[in-house]
Amino acid sequence: MSNFVADILKDKVVVGSGCEADFRCLDLVISNYDVFNLGDHWNKWAGQTTKLGQKVYQDIGLRSLYYHYFDVDLHQGVHSAEIDALATMELFHKYLNIKTSNLASRFHDNFDDFDNICILKN
Repeated sequence: MSNFVADILKDKVVVGSGCEADFRCLDLVISNYDVFNLGDHWNKWAGQTTKLGQKVYQDIGLRSLYYHYFDVDLHQGVHSAEIDALATMELFHKYLNIKTSNLASRFHDNFDDFDNICILKN
């Protein structure tokens, strides 16, 4: 099974949210693929600093990100992998729009702009 999936993913960009566990379940090494993980691009201050005074950041999950940008709670009712996949792609397109309009992104090291995104609890 892993070889089949590995062949499909070869030379493609994999877009996901918190997809490290998905790769492990498939017995694949995530660093062998070109992966765009939403959590690497949207972070917020965790309210802590390191011993050197640098802010510690946390990933913002799919549900919270989607709610922030689209005002819809993905996980009301049945939690579906299909809904999560569609939401991930919508957020990826949102990220591309943010990048092209020169707003904050991971590459500008300006995660503080995302501190107003509330984290939804189960």
